[in-house]
Amino acid sequence: MAAPRRFTDKYLSHLKAGPARVELTDSTGLMVRVSPRGVRSFWWVHKADGKTHREALGIWHEDDPHGLTLAQASAKLARLRAAAATPGRTRGAGRVTVADLVDEFQTIYLDRNRERPWEARYLLVKDVVPRIGDRLIGDVTARMLVTEVIDPILARGAPVHAGRVLTLVKQMLGFAVGRGLLPVSPAAALTIKATGARLHEPGDRALADPEIAALWRFIDRRPGPLNGTLRLPEPTAIAIQILLLTGVRGIELRSARWTDVDLAAGVWTIPKTKTSARAKARARSEGRPPPPPHRVPLVPAVVARLDRLQRLSEGSEWVLPAAGSAAKPTDSKWLTHVGARLRGRVLLPDGTPIAPWSIHDLRRTFRSGLARLGVPPHVAEVALGHSLGRIAAVYDRHDYFSERGEALERWARHVLGLVGTDQEGA
Repeated sequence: MAAPRRFTDKYLSHLKAGPARVELTDSTGLMVRVSPRGVRSFWWVHKADGKTHREALGIWHEDDPHGLTLAQASAKLARLRAAAATPGRTRGAGRVTVADLVDEFQTIYLDRNRERPWEARYLLVKDVVPRIGDRLIGDVTARMLVTEVIDPILARGAPVHAGRVLTLVKQMLGFAVGRGLLPVSPAAALTIKATGARLHEPGDRALADPEIAALWRFIDRRPGPLNGTLRLPEPTAIAIQILLLTGVRGIELRSARWTDVDLAAGVWTIPKTKTSARAKARARSEGRPPPPPHRVPLVPAVVARLDRLQRLSEGSEWVLPAAGSAAKPTDSKWLTHVGARLRGRVLLPDGTPIAPWSIHDLRRTFRSGLARLGVPPHVAEVALGHSLGRIAAVYDRHDYFSERGEALERWARHVLGLVGTDQEGA
């Protein structure tokens, strides 16, 4: 594919992903890279000291809401060229701002190693760039990070969020050291405890049967005295039911395409790119094969709900298209927002709200429910898309598909029996 004399938005919009990375450079020296995942990013490729250097400018704004427009990328390229032409200015912390580092960290590290890179970028763009984005990374100090980044987050009562931001900033500055941009990280000595931040603690919440029944009835969109005044959009209500019946991750449902789903065969194939990045990295470090695509058996109750979603999606390639834009999947924060809206509204038969819970607790409820039904642990773990461990992963290549199908049938009958609904009822 030949690059045009100058890139245009129309040209960029027609660039598609291929099996390998594609790099194109126009006459201005601006390079566009298209990753196998379809992410289009801007780069500056230039020679200095007899070596070729590649500097990330940022992601195209169509692929990242916090990314750069074509005009912004061109302007940033012009600024970098001007800085490079200034006598005494060399590649390194002397001319790289924190905002520049965020872009390079995203393109070179997050996009390649994170399961949800946009979530990490959101933290940096929301809490780091507005406060210290214009500072040169060589001027950043540990005290600056504490007083200008972490303390304001703590002041709004979000210590766990502060812990996430601090962890990410430490990782980003360590990345800068590894790229030769800094001699040492100014955040190296900062600790979660000393800054007053907190780490996220894994939950242990699983909904009991009466709570499952109350939640199901609440979102079932049918008249009833306990349904309250909140009415969820039908696709959202169905999505919650599918998460509970299948145990899949929210990101796996949100990013599912109809090409992944075979309703006639009763199989939903979750590609390797949607499985846990942590699981793939662990497999590489342990010298075992990467996890295969996760095939989810679709029982009649789930098929009926997916069939309804397909009709509601009106031709979109996405199982859950974004509201007002069938060309994109629904927002990455949709489940978090839905969980927050439901909290305190789902009532037990005696009128008391069920205890606080999160959308991810549905996955734990699914796994705990399989255990209560007597499903063998190895079948239940594979049903979640988990690895059975290093030895088993190397020698046991069976995916227990039929066993998982039987387990999901039993679980669906149990859940629907709690609310008096048959398997096909949607």
